[in-house]
Formats: sequence, C-alpha cells, structure tokens
Amino acid sequence: MLDLGCGAGLPAMRMIVDSGHAAVGVDVSREQINRARKNVPEADLILASAPDLDLPPASFDAVVSFYTIDHIPREDHLPLLRSMYGWIREGGWLLLAVEAGDEPGVVSEWLGQPMFFSHFDAALTRKLIGDAGFEIVRTQQETQTEGSRPVPYQWLLARKPVPDSHP
Repeated sequence: MLDLGCGAGLPAMRMIVDSGHAAVGVDVSREQINRARKNVPEADLILASAPDLDLPPASFDAVVSFYTIDHIPREDHLPLLRSMYGWIREGGWLLLAVEAGDEPGVVSEWLGQPMFFSHFDAALTRKLIGDAGFEIVRTQQETQTEGSRPVPYQWLLARKPVPDSHP
C-alpha cells in the first residue's frame, strides 16, 4: 500500500504495517520522512513531491492520501489522480481525504507555518476522480475543527475497475 503524503507515518502507515501489509510512504518533507523512518521502520520511504513521483504501473493494491492533495496546485489534481490510477492494480483501492471547498490557491498559516492550500468543491473533486478512471464506492463529508474554524473534508473511497473479461 502507498501512503501518499505519509508525514511522520502516524497513524495511517503504522496501521497499514500493523495490519500485515507492506507499506511505502512518500512525503515532500525530509523531516517528516526522518520521523516516519523512526515511527515505521518496516516501511519503504521516498522523499518526493507527489506530482513529480514516478512509480511502476500497477505496483500497489491501494493508495491512501489524507490531507495531501489540498497542498498541491489544483491544476495538478487530475494529473496526480491519473498517476494514482496507474500505480494501482486492477480492482485496487483509493482512499482520499481532501478539503471540500473551492480554493484556487492561497498561502495561510497552519501550525505556525505558512502553508499552501488549493482544492475544488466536493462535486468537482468527485468528478475528477471519475475522470481519472476510478469508480467511487463511497463518499462522506466530515467537519473537523482546526483552531476555532470548522473545516469540511470529503472522504472518498474509490476503486480501479476490473475490465470485463466476458465477450
């Protein structure tokens, strides 16, 4: 399983490994990769920006990405989703959490640091996932409180279809 934007490896990548799966974590931050190396030493880790990542086709049963796509310019969302589609085997899974509002691109403070945010509304995000080739299995919106501000996130479970082998 690929954890795209793995951060320090907690909790997602740790849970992946503890569930008996092989894990590959990718993060753009060297510090987060160093932390992940300590927290989940069983995982393979890659220091890379998600849009620049080049992985072998059909090399994962699943890709998870929590709160990562929000930090990538939204014009790169569809190409990245298409890359994820390519990395996943037929019948494999995609699980995403992405902010559910329309934001063309802004730098805001997050945890005391400047952070880039860019995302589409929930309906367009679902469309992009379909345009990338996935079939959405389930979607749900949850609101999280960040500081004193409620932030809606869309959780999406999608699957790479298995081609129909019947004539």
